Amino acid sequence: MTWIIVAIVMALAGTGVLVAAGIKVLAAARGLSREIAQTKAEVEPRVDLLRARNAVKAPGEG
Repeated sequence: MTWIIVAIVMALAGTGVLVAAGIKVLAAARGLSREIAQTKAEVEPRVDLLRARNAVKAPGEG
């Protein structure tokens, strides 16, 4: 009977560890999503500017 209780306690402890790791992964994914959105917001105006500059150039210009 003792072994059954020990096994149940260990299983619950293992599940708790997995839940904690999952929460950390979700938090990191949210942070990464924010960083990607911020970087995209910083880069897009520059890309648009470069595209506009390249569209204005004459065919012989590099």
